[in-house]
Amino acid sequence: MSAFVVSSDHIDAMVTAAQRYGGRYGGQLTWYDGEHHQLGHSKKERDEVGAMLLAENVKSVEHRYDNAADMLPDELYSNSHSQTPTPVETLKIVSCYEYQSCEHEAWTGSEAEAFCAALTSAAIAALDGYASAPWEWGKSVAAA
Repeated sequence: MSAFVVSSDHIDAMVTAAQRYGGRYGGQLTWYDGEHHQLGHSKKERDEVGAMLLAENVKSVEHRYDNAADMLPDELYSNSHSQTPTPVETLKIVSCYEYQSCEHEAWTGSEAEAFCAALTSAAIAALDGYASAPWEWGKSVAAA
């Protein structure tokens, strides 16, 4: 398995999507890794989450490669408020991030892993038709 440090645009898109889809029903994205975390809309909160995601990704690359410092992008995290990715694009960028960040032993149970799970759930809930789909499937639903 190979790993690379994702771009600052990638991290920013994840944070932007978390703010957009995490607040879908008036709330904010929350995640739990032994501690409760919540992403609000301040620049400070965006910066903190972006830095946390980047640090986890860098940890993975450093674990995998001896020359990880040579692989770091020039700009690590920009907080540029990128265009919000669609729910499907969000699912894909989270998958990419997880693949690049899971190389070290501390990934499982990390704050970044918990954030990704929460963002995945929020993106799924934002998919067209999700809210109107039946919660439980049964004969009455299938016959309709």
